[in-house]
Amino acid sequence: MRKMLTLLVWLTLASCAPVSSPALATYAVHHITFSPGGSIGKFIKDYIELKERGTKVVIDGMCISACTLLLGIVPNEQVCITPYAQMGFHSATDGDTEKYDKQATRVIWHLYPARVREILIAKGWDGDGDKEHPDLIYVEHDELKEFYKECAS
Repeated sequence: MRKMLTLLVWLTLASCAPVSSPALATYAVHHITFSPGGSIGKFIKDYIELKERGTKVVIDGMCISACTLLLGIVPNEQVCITPYAQMGFHSATDGDTEKYDKQATRVIWHLYPARVREILIAKGWDGDGDKEHPDLIYVEHDELKEFYKECAS
């Protein structure tokens, strides 16, 4: 519960204040060729910075787990996809114990746009419900075209 409260406070503060990440500061284009995910907080922080800087994001491969939060943070106009673009979604887990975290799952679920949630429900996952979904649900290039334009050749 404390981690969830910390995440919610961080999200609130992060949405109000500019952030800086040296790892992202030098890139005019941010390429995602393979991202297995990681810390929700780190991805949110990095994506807010990309959004604020107007950095173009190219999805050119697999974007899994926390990487998918891009959908709810970076404006669609800043993102393009290649034919290799693919996203993998699943329930959130506690970073320490790797056990299902219902509250964190609900937070990330509500960061996704409504249409993304509709697609995920159609594929068998309701992140707002009480059931864990540990398996990856894939959203392929053709489905991602509904949200993002193709990258220019």
